[in-house]
Amino acid sequence: MAGKRVIAGKDPHSFVFMLFALISGIIGQYYIYIKHDPVTGLFFLIFGVIVLIYADRKNTGEIKPEKLNLKLEIILFSAILLLAIFFRLYRINEIPAGLHDDEALNGLDALGIIEGKLPLYTHNTSMFIYFIAVVFKVLGIGGTQIRMTSAIFGILTVPALYFFIRSVFGARMALAGAFLLAVMRWHVNFSRIGYHSVFAVFVFVLVFYFAYRVYKEGKWFDFIALGLTTGLSQYTYQAARLIPVWLFLFCVYIFFKDRVFFKNKIKKIAVAAIVAAVVFLPMGIFMLTNQAEFTGRQNKVSIFDRTTFDTWFHGKTLTQAIAKNVADTMMMFNYRGDWDARHNIPWQPELDFFTGVFAFLGFGWAISRIFNPMLFFLVSMFFIFLLPGFFTAEAPQSLRVIMVIPAVILFAVIFMQRFFMSIKDAWNSRIIRGVFAALFGASFIFITANNFNLYFEKQAKNPSCWLDFTTDACNVAEYYKALGNNWRAISSFQAYSLNTFNFIYAKEIGNYYDWFNMQDSIPIKPDGRLNYVYLFNPEYRPLVDAVLKVLYPGGKFVPFYNKYNSQSMYCFAYEVPYSEIEKLAAKKHVNGLIMRRFKTQDWTGKPDWTRTVPVGLLEVSFGAFSCDWNGRIKIDRDGMYAFTTDSYGHSEINIDNKKVFVNNGTAKGAKPPDAVVHLGKGFHTLNILYTQDRMFGKMELHWTPPKGVNALVPCNVLYP
Repeated sequence: MAGKRVIAGKDPHSFVFMLFALISGIIGQYYIYIKHDPVTGLFFLIFGVIVLIYADRKNTGEIKPEKLNLKLEIILFSAILLLAIFFRLYRINEIPAGLHDDEALNGLDALGIIEGKLPLYTHNTSMFIYFIAVVFKVLGIGGTQIRMTSAIFGILTVPALYFFIRSVFGARMALAGAFLLAVMRWHVNFSRIGYHSVFAVFVFVLVFYFAYRVYKEGKWFDFIALGLTTGLSQYTYQAARLIPVWLFLFCVYIFFKDRVFFKNKIKKIAVAAIVAAVVFLPMGIFMLTNQAEFTGRQNKVSIFDRTTFDTWFHGKTLTQAIAKNVADTMMMFNYRGDWDARHNIPWQPELDFFTGVFAFLGFGWAISRIFNPMLFFLVSMFFIFLLPGFFTAEAPQSLRVIMVIPAVILFAVIFMQRFFMSIKDAWNSRIIRGVFAALFGASFIFITANNFNLYFEKQAKNPSCWLDFTTDACNVAEYYKALGNNWRAISSFQAYSLNTFNFIYAKEIGNYYDWFNMQDSIPIKPDGRLNYVYLFNPEYRPLVDAVLKVLYPGGKFVPFYNKYNSQSMYCFAYEVPYSEIEKLAAKKHVNGLIMRRFKTQDWTGKPDWTRTVPVGLLEVSFGAFSCDWNGRIKIDRDGMYAFTTDSYGHSEINIDNKKVFVNNGTAKGAKPPDAVVHLGKGFHTLNILYTQDRMFGKMELHWTPPKGVNALVPCNVLYP
């Protein structure tokens, strides 16, 4: 055969094209992943897909499982399982730092289960919470135990996916797919966080394993198992509500593709549907009787919600918003991933370099063979479970589309299977096959090292990750717990970290806390002989010098800094021993101003309340209202004083009955220059007015005394 090289009866041409497709894919991934050039990168990746399809054009699309020596398979599978365990348990008590509020809420719900409450639905479906409760009973109560529950299901997903891939592709590709999942940072991340999502992925793998067996084997056990797992899947996570949609779509496809299957299996299909319905029945009743609670979270993040749409897509049409979400979600795998530091290294692609190449090429090949039932099964799964990313805010969002992870692994496996089949079809030489096996082995080593470095080094040490897991509330709760029973806290922590604080500081020691509000929390009212500690967000830092050190000079300031950003103080404590509280209570006079709060926005009508407060400060408050502060300011040194307010709403300063400063609020424009006034030594009347008509606001009274610096006006110069 002139011009055609044949080695031992094999034709290497298709393999050459297959190799060229891989090289083109790697070049494309380099541009999109390393150079951040999506246009050039997509060109080479898509070109690689076209070449791959051409190289494999004579293939029928049927996939034949390959066998492997059983002893070797067991050894390799065990090694991969140990790798999965390592990635999910290594330093799980430290990484990620802190404990997110949603994790803590799951822990609090699990404590409720232990105490006898048996919820079907809390803020999410409750099955995962019951597993946390079991882990609490076995391993004790704590944040690490919450995350251990996720880790267990993350580990179990590896063998579950392995056996599915093994039934389709054989042992070699099953080992490859299990390996990719074992080290995949995306899956590892959520396996180490106490969310419902990884549990849902585990159950989902069981669903599509039995769905595949139902179509291929058609045994009674498989139909019953499919009905059972499908029903149970609805107790896992909100995204799992799409599982019945996907199965229905696949059934419609098979109905038109293979009506003989339906004709022969109609009784088994009916039994599977009945089993699923019976298992789902309790949740179905809850859904019908508690629709607002059942759909509340989806409605809040849906782009079809008017408020959500205006917040995230202001100025865009619905079509433009959907198009943007689709583009952002489809590009999250190779180009720019989730921006949320709890889910990902902000904007880092979800897949590592080589997994991204393999998955993209395999996805393109699968699309070209979409009419093959197995590939329709897979491609439809991929797109159905991307819908939460398409139709909710915050795209790209790796948590809401986490159910596509098995499909992504399978796309990568498909490419590797086709690549090695082309080698087998082209060469008899074990040396050539060994060379390429070694090259893929090297890529696997790189994949392992790359995912380890990205997660345990880069992501773990990301300052945003440290903050997003409310490490402040976690560490401060541990600090408060360590103080002991003779301390009581006054806390300013808001809703974003409240569950974390409540879970960590532990009920068993009984030291609860009070909410901070200026009018009631300063000064401290003696309570037995309790010591007190203020636990404050950083925005209250001006109170330390202006109030707390003035009233309680023997107190102790304890700052807490971001471990990976030493310039970022994320919260602080101020310890006040009982002796300091007693000294202040013994004093006859009280510093501060008289503060009044009105329901109206123009200081009319009877005040809601009147209190003496230490300084002119209104912490973040919600709603429409007005308030004022009245009293005197004592000037010890004649000179020029600059006054200003830091206020979200409208504020005014009046000194000696003269208006000296007006601030229309940061929401309505630039802050005006400070009011500079001459004040003689002695007392001067002081009046501050504040009003707001928006969702939230605050107000702080600042001054700059002669040769001083701008600061909150301290309480020791203010008198009622």
